[in-house]
Amino acid sequence: MAARQGGDLAVVLHGACVVRDLTEGDYVHSGTTKVWDQFSLKEGGESLSLRMIQADPGLSPGFSPIPNDDVLFCTEGRGIIWIGGNPYPLEADTAYFIPAHHAFCLRQDDETPATLVSSQYPEPRPTEFTEPQTDTQSLSEIPPMARLWEQESQTSGERWYRVLLDRRQNSNRITQLVGAIPPGRAPNHEHSFDEVIVILRGVGRMWAGDRSTPLKPGSCVFLPKNQTHCIENTGADEVRLLGIFARPSDPGSGFIF
Repeated sequence: MAARQGGDLAVVLHGACVVRDLTEGDYVHSGTTKVWDQFSLKEGGESLSLRMIQADPGLSPGFSPIPNDDVLFCTEGRGIIWIGGNPYPLEADTAYFIPAHHAFCLRQDDETPATLVSSQYPEPRPTEFTEPQTDTQSLSEIPPMARLWEQESQTSGERWYRVLLDRRQNSNRITQLVGAIPPGRAPNHEHSFDEVIVILRGVGRMWAGDRSTPLKPGSCVFLPKNQTHCIENTGADEVRLLGIFARPSDPGSGFIF
């Protein structure tokens, strides 16, 4: 069923750049789990979506298989996630790749909810639930997960980033990374691909053209390709963000967020 969580407070900046909160607007609910679908093709992009998954303690329902790749990032959680029936540790600051046509479900063992951010490519589908699947299907021998603290730190100017999911986990169409911006304003730039951003830590402002809006933990941003933008860090500590790009990463290429 769907429940209402207040009006849509999204801010639309220049072009189709949209900023809202991860738990803003409607959600769908089944068993222990709530899902907020925040960005889809209606925002004007060609590919990426963004949704927020919150799972209370216990076993979640299954997320139905879809003909899209799906990348997840766990911000809070401890337990097990089954991908195509294969079990993997559910941990904070860890990314998971869900290949097209594979279901997933999770079990949250802590007393507080698990939270995950999900992004689909290339044709986002609404969330549909099924019975949780914990019997094994065939998957690549490469584990479809990556822990943030185990990835190599790379730099782009004064910013650092760590790529979590890319071709190494067979995520051939989506790149997911975590990066950091020091106090100050990053240079204006644009990408030739759609991008979504989630603020994990810190405060700042999102700029698109000559318009801006505040950012805080839980803010999420949709950026269509070729949209000029930048993030300004207005706080005393670094802004840490999750970035998801509708393209594979190239070795040695820097991401500027």
